[in-house]
Amino acid sequence: MRLFPTALALAALSGCAHASPRRPVAAAAVGAEPGPPGAVVDKVVAFVGNRPITLSECALEVRIDRALAGDLDGALGPVRESDEAKVLPELVDRAAVLKALKRNYEGALESGASKDAARALRARFPSDDAWRRFLEKLELSDDEVEERLRRRIEYQTILILRLKDMIRVARKDEDDWLSAHPGATREQASSALAFEAANLAKPGILSDARRAALARVVDPIVAPPEEPGSAVGTSGTPEKAR
Repeated sequence: MRLFPTALALAALSGCAHASPRRPVAAAAVGAEPGPPGAVVDKVVAFVGNRPITLSECALEVRIDRALAGDLDGALGPVRESDEAKVLPELVDRAAVLKALKRNYEGALESGASKDAARALRARFPSDDAWRRFLEKLELSDDEVEERLRRRIEYQTILILRLKDMIRVARKDEDDWLSAHPGATREQASSALAFEAANLAKPGILSDARRAALARVVDPIVAPPEEPGSAVGTSGTPEKAR
């Protein structure tokens, strides 16, 4: 019986409350007290337990995603409602896993991982001025960007460890796979079976985490409202660039 390879966990993951910047939105946060006239109010689109996820948080995560992918123009460009809707499930899953599973994997994150990620992101920008413009667009500091990167890495690390705890590849399954794939190696068999098992197991892990963390979407513009712990989806509503 073989353990689940970490490299395959990363491949499987790739397929599938911190302060948010302030910007005007159409409605106030759910349950928030009205602010003074002219106050800038953000909109809550989901909760994970008592932690709100806001529309502007979705937008800044879209920008970070684009910067990580090397799309520096897109990182400073407009963000559409469909972009925010697409990133929302990932934000909900991330917060739910950190809330529900982190206590089982304390110390899992490698020391210095977030600083390395922050340096790598900064290196994508051609100059200090370009990096400062990015930070101004996010309305975040260097430390706040690093903290967001840290949460991403910790979420992925916990998911990998959870998959490794759950998945074992039996030798008989390897034998059956090899019979169906003449010429393949046992290592290839183990890898293919582990990858398949990870893809099957990941949705259940995330669903359990959302349920345990009482995750729910509350904004019908970005996604249909949901009961706590239900799956997160998106809706096809008219888009507006931000």
